[in-house]
Amino acid sequence: MKRTNSLFIHGFNNDKNGWEDLVSYWEPVKTLPKIMAEKRGEKVFYDTGAAFPTDVIDWESGSFDLSLSRLWSVYREKEKILEYFDIWDKANNDAADLGKGIAQHINKFYVSGEKIVLSAHSLGTVVALEAARNINTNINVYLFTLAGSAPAHDYNEILNKHENIKLATNIYSTEDFELKILCRKNDSLTPIGLTEISSGRGIATNFESNLLHSDYKKNPRIQSIFREFTYTVKNHS
Repeated sequence: MKRTNSLFIHGFNNDKNGWEDLVSYWEPVKTLPKIMAEKRGEKVFYDTGAAFPTDVIDWESGSFDLSLSRLWSVYREKEKILEYFDIWDKANNDAADLGKGIAQHINKFYVSGEKIVLSAHSLGTVVALEAARNINTNINVYLFTLAGSAPAHDYNEILNKHENIKLATNIYSTEDFELKILCRKNDSLTPIGLTEISSGRGIATNFESNLLHSDYKKNPRIQSIFREFTYTVKNHS
């Protein structure tokens, strides 16, 4: 039986917490024991109705104070934005290396016709990009991206060149202030989190969210889009 393996890669600032609420699969709907567990302060997951489970990959993705007041000073002050860019560059390189490592693992343990789902937020889209570039061409790849920092040019290129990438859903927002700061580093590279992606093969779907960079985790609309995406992947041949 052909397998489906679904991975979620969080973004910058070691931002793992909370994504299980978006991609959870196997937990039952809310019940009285769950309500009691919440009152005891225990972590409770809720079923999003996804077609298959998704593992959230925890990785060291850099650390920088991105509170609203800090963001404003980063945007205005040259020294602080250079400090931010230095930390970001290292994290970006680590993301690319992680993506290549994920691809090596997948190539070792998965065979022709099996499905790999790579979902990612922010810097995690760089991980997904590098993984998709390096996964064997006989393994089917599906991409789901949120507020991505990876360059749209690079994503569009792999969507056109890599025929084993079967579907790509991109959720972006023109209101994403954090990604706009990155544009100051290189204004010729537009992140996929600020714009649509495209493919001459007709495999790309885009949704404009109008959300801020960190507002995706518990948004019902995003949960619904992810749920529908998983069923599309499940039924895709």
